[in-house]
Amino acid sequence: MKNSGLQKKKKIIVSQVDYDRNPFYGLNQLPSFISPFPNSFLYELKFLKAYSQNYLKQNLNINLRKDHYLLNGIQNYLLINYIEENYPDLKLVGTLGNFKITKSYQLAKAEFNDQYFLAYLLMGRKNLDQSLTESRENLVKFNEQIASRYKAGLTFKFLSKYLNNDALDKSIIQFLEINKTRFTTSKDFETILKSNSKENLDWFFNEMIDSNKQIDYAFGRKKEEKNTITIAVKNKSESMVPFMVTGYKKRTKVFEKWIKPHQLKDTSITVFNDSIDRLAINRDNYFTEINNRNNFKSLKGFLSSNKPFKFAFIRDIENAKYNQVFYYPEIGYNVYDGAIITLALNNRSLIERPFTYNLSPSYSTSTQSITGATYFNYVFNSPNKRFFQTRVSFTSAYFHYIENASYLRITPSVLFRFRENQIKENKSKSLFLRQIIVKKEYSPLAVNDNSPLNYSVFDARFAIGDSETAQGYGVLTNLQFGDKFGKLISEVNYRKLFESNYQIGFRFYGGLFLYNNSNTDYFSFGLDRPKDYLFDYQFYGRSESSGFFSQQIIIAEGGFKSKFVNPYANQWMSTLNITSSIWKWIQLYGDIGAYKNKGLNPEFVYDSGIHFNLVPDYFEIYCPVYSKNGWEIADKNYGEKIRFQFTLNPKILIGIFTRKWF
Repeated sequence: MKNSGLQKKKKIIVSQVDYDRNPFYGLNQLPSFISPFPNSFLYELKFLKAYSQNYLKQNLNINLRKDHYLLNGIQNYLLINYIEENYPDLKLVGTLGNFKITKSYQLAKAEFNDQYFLAYLLMGRKNLDQSLTESRENLVKFNEQIASRYKAGLTFKFLSKYLNNDALDKSIIQFLEINKTRFTTSKDFETILKSNSKENLDWFFNEMIDSNKQIDYAFGRKKEEKNTITIAVKNKSESMVPFMVTGYKKRTKVFEKWIKPHQLKDTSITVFNDSIDRLAINRDNYFTEINNRNNFKSLKGFLSSNKPFKFAFIRDIENAKYNQVFYYPEIGYNVYDGAIITLALNNRSLIERPFTYNLSPSYSTSTQSITGATYFNYVFNSPNKRFFQTRVSFTSAYFHYIENASYLRITPSVLFRFRENQIKENKSKSLFLRQIIVKKEYSPLAVNDNSPLNYSVFDARFAIGDSETAQGYGVLTNLQFGDKFGKLISEVNYRKLFESNYQIGFRFYGGLFLYNNSNTDYFSFGLDRPKDYLFDYQFYGRSESSGFFSQQIIIAEGGFKSKFVNPYANQWMSTLNITSSIWKWIQLYGDIGAYKNKGLNPEFVYDSGIHFNLVPDYFEIYCPVYSKNGWEIADKNYGEKIRFQFTLNPKILIGIFTRKWF
């Protein structure tokens, strides 16, 4: 193997099992009949990945738990170089990029080695990036198996480009040599590398290896003088990492210049007029920068800082040279709008970004009118802090809540998120503040419930929880204040999964009116179905009191599955919901509770039945058996008592398959 020194053993056994333990993710999950790469290339890459892994394990006498970045960095650095030298034109999606329908996508144009940067960016944007010296047992699963390995390879490749000589390759060979005779650490590698380089490399170990600080450089203002143009370069992060600036004239590279750490304060680039027309920071992706969308600067035109718009169907990876707008159709449904045909327009690429928006104009087939929703969101991340994220959002929705009567919901909000010192911990805390403004059209069909047409509610929620698979809990405290009412709400969830695969879950809900001046049940607590005056839930027939859509259930407030004659409380409500598994997706449930209305005695209620948890949070069926109403199952209209939970939102289903990684 090039640049790897001499090996201890003459023979190294490579097996499929070795590759399966450390595969090329993505390649290993594609069926052979749709693989976009030749079989010979796949075999070559698999062999190289497995061989390099076994070779380095045999030749590195290090603590693989603490200094894992050395093995990962060397291996992926060699793999990056191998692809560069032998397959310089290979694309990330292989031959899939040759189809006419895919050629316009950035994903089809991405180089094969771009996957290393994209894997880092995926975790960095989620604020889940971890330092390369973090011990393996503390790494998030996606970092441990993919992102941290790729990040290590990126940092080695970046250092090699910065040094522009064989200092890194020479250091790797020397480091492998001393591993033959003694146990080594990352400090030994650092000493060797610094001795082979004329540059000060403290920044490499302090900022890129030992830290997970986010790196972000951006072009600032342009100042034109008689013969020159000066462009400021901003360091938008706390890191002190060098970067390269490249100048272009009519797409031809004119110059390259490294900005070194001691030059980072108040950096600027000065060029002669007409010598270049575009500047770029770190023009390739061998750099762990959290945002490269601000790395390009055009020097021509009045609106030189503006990027052209590029429309793409469905989604794509980011293209830093364009303002990307993704569009795709959606079809939703509710009883009053009928089929809701939507054209979604947003900037949500395949990897999260700080600012996102979604414009969803819709056509209601039942009312033959325009409906829709909007969403604007900005995320402020604070890595390495317990108060690690702030989300500021603005949403609106305009649909129909009853036949021929619409509602408009406007919600500005802010979310503060906290976490433990260890990112791997599943414990979380959050504070969610929002103002819900609702304006409804008058409907003669809803006149009997005296529900208000215009109202505003302030909603504050503090939540703590642990989403551990074997044993999880969540505690929510909620305060709501409106003109007519004030509420204090507490909700506690707990579930336990035993080694025998038996699972039991508890949910407690308690709600108390602090004041209630309303003369309607519109704001009351709901025992078996929430009123949803905040329009939080996806009800298909929110105003239905009978028929199929009235059987839809969303586990909220009282959480009962059986229906009762008077299920609302205008003073207080307290309930306990219990589920217990029987076999696979079949469970038993039982609910008990009490609630009170003004001027009446408290009422005690209970129910029980069978729960078919077919796809959790996506498709579930509740079949009541016995309740305070008596034997539900003996009722001749039993079909009307069965409740169902079903959502058309694909995000919930996708989350079932991605939660194991994050």
